[in-house]
Amino acid sequence: MKKRIKILHLENSLSDSKLVHSLIENEGISHDYFLTNNEKDFIKIIETENIDIILSDCILPKYNGNDALKVAREKYPHMPFIFVSNALGEDAVIKAMLNGATNYVLKNKLERLAIAIKRAVNEHDLDIESKQAEMILRESERKYKELAFQNEEKSKRAEELIVANKELAFQNEEKEKRADELIIANKELAFQNEEKEKRADELIIANKELAFQNEEKEKSTPW
Repeated sequence: MKKRIKILHLENSLSDSKLVHSLIENEGISHDYFLTNNEKDFIKIIETENIDIILSDCILPKYNGNDALKVAREKYPHMPFIFVSNALGEDAVIKAMLNGATNYVLKNKLERLAIAIKRAVNEHDLDIESKQAEMILRESERKYKELAFQNEEKSKRAEELIVANKELAFQNEEKEKRADELIIANKELAFQNEEKEKRADELIIANKELAFQNEEKEKSTPW
């Protein structure tokens, strides 16, 4: 454990506090040490000092270790919390662990404390790293799904655009066909009009011819 940690010690006995602090220093644990023996200061310190681990006696004149554990779990559910106390009954130890204590070290076996602190902090750090990795993975999955959705939407729009272009090309082709048909129809109409004009001219000539013939008949008829 190389990082510097902040340790909050809830302890009423100054001699026990000095012993615990000295042991932590002798084990080479880089740390800042905060000591309190009452609820008010305990809550203030955990709320303002970014504490990494809590050490606590079980029973103090001004506070109770189990109450401190409850406060810690409500505010910081995953913060390591180690009871450092004199021997208690098995039921009390089990209750403490069920309430969320990380470990329990007897004051007459403080040689176990440094190992317990290192293990608790390392496990907490690994838990944080695991959660961060899980969050990164979830975010990556979310972005992947979003990207896949966007690509799917783009594919749909591309397909719709292809269909629309085909429809537009068909419509343009139909317009060209109707235009060609209109040109042919106009040519046919012009031809028919030309034929009508020819027949009209022929009719005029025929009428003139008929009038001439009638005129000649009238001339040859005796009176």
